[in-house]
Amino acid sequence: MEIRLLGPVQAWADGSEVGLGHPRQRCVLAVLLMEANRLVPMETLIDRVWGDDPPASARNVVYGYIGRLRAALRDCGPAASDVRLNRVSGGYELRVPDERVDLYRFRDLIARARAADDDRAAELLERALELWRGEPLSAVTGTWAEATRAGLVRERLDASLRYHETQLRRARHEEVLPRLRELAAAHPLDERLAGLLLTALYRCGLAAEALLHHDGIRKRLAEDLGVDPSPELQSLHHLILTNDPTLAAPTPKRSGVPAELPHDAAGFAGRTDELARLHALLPPEQGNTVVISAIGGAAGIGKTALAVHWAHQVRSRFPDGQLYVNLHGFDHDRPPLTGGVGRPRCDLPGPGSAGRGRRTPRNGPRPEPGDRLERPQPGAAEPGLGVLGTRETHRGSQGPRPLGRPVAQGGLPQRPRHDAGRRREDEHRARPP
Repeated sequence: MEIRLLGPVQAWADGSEVGLGHPRQRCVLAVLLMEANRLVPMETLIDRVWGDDPPASARNVVYGYIGRLRAALRDCGPAASDVRLNRVSGGYELRVPDERVDLYRFRDLIARARAADDDRAAELLERALELWRGEPLSAVTGTWAEATRAGLVRERLDASLRYHETQLRRARHEEVLPRLRELAAAHPLDERLAGLLLTALYRCGLAAEALLHHDGIRKRLAEDLGVDPSPELQSLHHLILTNDPTLAAPTPKRSGVPAELPHDAAGFAGRTDELARLHALLPPEQGNTVVISAIGGAAGIGKTALAVHWAHQVRSRFPDGQLYVNLHGFDHDRPPLTGGVGRPRCDLPGPGSAGRGRRTPRNGPRPEPGDRLERPQPGAAEPGLGVLGTRETHRGSQGPRPLGRPVAQGGLPQRPRHDAGRRREDEHRARPP
């Protein structure tokens, strides 16, 4: 089960949206979720839902809301077995694991990013920002909702600024410049954001535009707030004026560790059985098994979305890198890569390589049209190599040709209609704000 606050207040179980009722009932759920695993007194619930003007029957109305929310959770069956709405002395308590709520997953990723190096932090921050689906608590009204929404928006903006600061330290100024322009337009008085935009503009060779933007924010601060730019922003302005070399982009680190997975599908839903089977194929953490498996199924059924989603779930098991190769088997614009399904001819690091269980080729050419690919041979790489492929099956076929152990013998089944309808969102690549 997944419960969402970073957008419309929603709950999803087994690929289907849970009926949470009208906005006031969702507001009750939102109040309980913002105080998850803590007692919320009845008086607090009434105040946050109705503010200073509750109806005389507010207590009975809350009882009704709570009863309907409990019924909705019961209808979810095992998917909501670890989510419980308990009556405790003087109020209610919603017991829910943090990983079930997008807000708490967001905050966990942000906290983990603080302790990570820039490369890992950028990945964690991007994943955190991809959890957002619009205005938080949308459609929930009232004084408490507005104040809570404003606080969550500030958390999102702070995470976005940290993401862009990290990307600038990684010399990704050209990549982040378009989004920084959008953010600066939405938050014209944010000096921290203005500093990031000025830095990105300068490093992209747009020093004149950077100076014009500084002049614009200086005038706006004076007119709207009656203040001058902060010392930090004034210092940055001077560095740009003098073309100071300390403002140049840092030399990007080249770690040699590939991280080529496409973005995970935002809001991926369903496929719990297939995901469980994929997880079961992995050897123990310290195992020496080379796992080679395939997912089969009809075209457009979601094989690649499933493979990529699972790969993101287990990428921590492959710290030396993850590769992604499109074999162009059904690409109208490019010929398919020929030969066995596997890797281009290149050397895998041997047992003497630094680090235990290196998972990926360190060097070698990227596959090009016409390349012949060698089938990975068990034992040809260090322990910990995993290969997962997808293969289209046709009517009358005997399922996927196993490369090792097939994930879906006989082909990946069609998802229930509600899951298939979610696939358009699953395959949407979310852009961090």
